[in-house]
Amino acid sequence: MRLSSPKATSTRYRRGQSGTRLTLPRCYLPDLETRVLQETKRRLTDRYAYDARVHRYRDLRTGRFVDWNRTVRPAMERALDTLALEIRQLGAQAGAGQIDDAAFVVAMKQKLKIAHLMSYALAKGGWAQMTSEDFGRVGRELRKQYDYLARFGQAIRQGKLSQGQAAYRAALYARAAYATYENTRRLEMQRVGFTEERRRRTAKESCPDCIEYARRGWQPIGTLPPIGQSRCIVNCRCYFEYRYRR
Repeated sequence: MRLSSPKATSTRYRRGQSGTRLTLPRCYLPDLETRVLQETKRRLTDRYAYDARVHRYRDLRTGRFVDWNRTVRPAMERALDTLALEIRQLGAQAGAGQIDDAAFVVAMKQKLKIAHLMSYALAKGGWAQMTSEDFGRVGRELRKQYDYLARFGQAIRQGKLSQGQAAYRAALYARAAYATYENTRRLEMQRVGFTEERRRRTAKESCPDCIEYARRGWQPIGTLPPIGQSRCIVNCRCYFEYRYRR
């Protein structure tokens, strides 16, 4: 399957219903990246498919719907955690002078592209749900990340970062893709007609902003600040829940 022409792959549920299996874009997977997404493919795509009629994933073995926040989001987080470890290693190598800043930036761009495309596609329900507008949104986010990355590479070239500082800063880039997932899903839920949202915390020691937003409870959808705009920035692991309110 190619990203320029994503197509749905048909499958059959146990109850005889058809759906769209979430497949991975091989043209975007260099050999060194394949293992990064194996966890997501094995745990999500081989077992779950997206039902666009109700905007939910369904378990292919049982035919039952799965909970977004107990199944889809954790699968995405596992893949991003794996990617963050590799990105952290890249930062450490660059900070130690084992690779130059140019090679570091090129490798980082590949990993960030995978992270944000994967996060966006999971939130949309798979590659078959992605439109040219969606790819454009991912491209705009990547351009911002690439601008930050260029300054990061310059700091490494000028010797302004220690090995530990470079490793820590690099890992933050992978965490930023979590906001891509949550905020994309938020837009999608708003598009299909959900009317209210509430913010849920996962961290035991959340920042004051996240605590305040969670305390507000149910609010009109789109009115609470998006994920990533709290004081904890990319470290935020809050998520939204949605409901219809007549």
